[in-house]
Amino acid sequence: MDIEIIELRQYTLKPGTRDGFIERFEREFQDTQEAVGIRVIGTFVDLDDPDRFVWFRGFPSLDQRTTSLTAFYTGPAWAAWGKDANADLIDSDDVLMLKPRPGKPGLPVSVFGELAVRVWSASGDAEESSLVAAIDAAGGDVLLTHPGPNNFALPVREERVVVALGGDGLPDEELQRLRLAPTARSALR
Repeated sequence: MDIEIIELRQYTLKPGTRDGFIERFEREFQDTQEAVGIRVIGTFVDLDDPDRFVWFRGFPSLDQRTTSLTAFYTGPAWAAWGKDANADLIDSDDVLMLKPRPGKPGLPVSVFGELAVRVWSASGDAEESSLVAAIDAAGGDVLLTHPGPNNFALPVREERVVVALGGDGLPDEELQRLRLAPTARSALR
C-alpha cells in the first residue's frame, strides 16, 4: 500500500495502565484496523514517559482515510473494546496528520531498537526547506504536514511542522523530542 497520509498519534494514559492498554491495542485493534485498510506502521512506548503510547498509522488517500476510519470506529472491535480503551486515556488528541516527501518513504525501514522523533514548527516554506536540508544532512527521515483537510471527526493538531525520524546533530529548537522503543507487535522495529 502506498502511503499518502501518516498520522503520528501520542496518547497520554492514566498512570500504570500503559502495558494493559498496549496489550489490548495489539490484541484487539491492530489487525482489525489493518483489515479495513488502515496500515498500523509502528507502535511504541516513550522511553522518557511511562504513561505515553505513541503510534503511526497510514492511509493511501484522504478518501480512504475517511472510509477506513468510519469502518473501524463503527465496527465490532471498537464496539466491544473502545470503552475500555478510552477508560485508560487521559488524552488522545495529540495527533499530527503528515505526509512523506515525494519519492521518499518517510519512515525508516528499521529503528534498531530505539527511534528518535523530533518535531519542529515551520512557519513558512523557507524554514521548512532549511529544516528538511538539516535532517537530510544528518541522515534522518522527514515527514511534513499534510495539507489536506481533516475529514474525520477525530482531532488533528492544526499547525505546520517538520518531523525528523532519526538523524544526529539536528537543530535544538524543536517543539518536541521523543525517544521511542517498539512494542512487541510493532511493524516498524
